[in-house]
Amino acid sequence: MTSSNDGSCSINEWPAEWAPPADLPSAMVEDGREYHRVLFHDGDTKRPRGWHHDNVAHLLELVDPHLKDKAVGLDYATGTGGSAIPLLEYASSRDLDVTLAMTDVMPSWFATAHCLLH
Repeated sequence: MTSSNDGSCSINEWPAEWAPPADLPSAMVEDGREYHRVLFHDGDTKRPRGWHHDNVAHLLELVDPHLKDKAVGLDYATGTGGSAIPLLEYASSRDLDVTLAMTDVMPSWFATAHCLLH
């Protein structure tokens, strides 16, 4: 599968374990990408918008005392991965091996998260 920091990837290249519905309209896929651009400048996960950066920084402050190696967490309402991606990067920067289960009811947004994380 090909992907980039901006969430663009081919819908036909999903790993076998999960795929968006085959009939997911391209407008819905674009909706997920557009939402991701609301969180990150040009959809680039390395360039969060100020308000989103502040929210994620607070999340990491709350999570930090509980984040341990081999921790398992659940991101309910993952969206496009706006919080999951920085959390996983933070854990990785601390050499922590964590598992984060993710779910969302909107396949358009979740498809973007899946693309960015694979």
